[in-house]
Amino acid sequence: MNGETPDTGVRQHLRFLAGQLTHRGANTENERRAAEYIRKHFQENNPYVAVEEFNSIDSYQLLFASYFAEFFFVALLALWLPAVAFVYGMLVFVTYMAESTGYRIFSRFLPEYSSQNVVSHHLAENPRRHVVVMAHYDSPKDTALVQPDATRWLRPAAITMVVCMTTIVLSTLTQALGTFEDLTVRADLIACWGAVGILTTAAGWLGLSELSADYLPGANNNASGVASVMELNERLSNRPLEQCDVWIVATGSKEGWLNGARRFVAQHDFDLADTWFINVEQIGIGRLHCVTGEGVLHTFHADQELVELLSEAGGGLPQHVHRGAPTDALIPLARGYRCAGLMGAPDKIDEAPPDTLAHIDYDAVEGAVDVLETALRRLDDAFDEQSVA
Repeated sequence: MNGETPDTGVRQHLRFLAGQLTHRGANTENERRAAEYIRKHFQENNPYVAVEEFNSIDSYQLLFASYFAEFFFVALLALWLPAVAFVYGMLVFVTYMAESTGYRIFSRFLPEYSSQNVVSHHLAENPRRHVVVMAHYDSPKDTALVQPDATRWLRPAAITMVVCMTTIVLSTLTQALGTFEDLTVRADLIACWGAVGILTTAAGWLGLSELSADYLPGANNNASGVASVMELNERLSNRPLEQCDVWIVATGSKEGWLNGARRFVAQHDFDLADTWFINVEQIGIGRLHCVTGEGVLHTFHADQELVELLSEAGGGLPQHVHRGAPTDALIPLARGYRCAGLMGAPDKIDEAPPDTLAHIDYDAVEGAVDVLETALRRLDDAFDEQSVA
């Protein structure tokens, strides 16, 4: 700990980001105000700061609602042109799976809005590795998907959606082949339209949930994370690393669908062999954990060496696989980078308090900064030990 008073450091950052700003919704003016605040404080300690602007979609819930609704038209088309419907359904299914792992396919054609990443680059004297420490600074809407207990049903729900999509596609194939034409009761059509009903209901629910929800203050999600990397920025400026270039990135429009992380990774195109990513998310409530992997459907596993480094830096932090809504870590993980994360978690999901400043554990946020700094310095020192060996 660094003995900060309540009016400095992470406390000051949290009070501005989740107090003076009532929200930091993706692609909004408040998000831009948050970015300007972060840029200003980054530049107080490091001259190598950039604001990287980009365009992004507005809502992942509307994006996936559109995918679910698309299968109604697949089933409808199969009534007249089942072979065409099969090809169409396969195309939608494959693009949905790609989109769910952070790749832009149909989302390229949706309306886009302005957002930005704020990047502070700490140059090492003898760089031998890149380390990217990132935390998103936009805040979510108050939808069911951001509730603490959403992790209990998010994976089963996602599997159900995939089963329904598969059922519809298989039904179009049986219709094209005439497999069940002689049956009095067409079980394939019953299954198909039952699946359509589930998907369209899910699409309507997601759309209404997104359009009717208000933005949250986002104290824990994720002002806590970005406050920690702002403090880390100051510490590295006062005492730079010698052999690790460190990129501290406050990503924008994560809640739009991981837009800032996707843009940063695509723009900088780091070498897979010598680049590590650390994502910091929701560290202001509950006990700090190392995230060993994430994914609602497929699990993308974190780099075990990096997980152990973070765990040891925290004195033996517990580890878990994140099954909730994807974090920015999904982007580097899905692209093959060595990546791990830090995330807070209450002992019981039902005990998670509202996402406001009143419930933030400032000591936990500052403790996460200690873990990050310790891990980075140990990583930097490891090169000296290898040279001696």
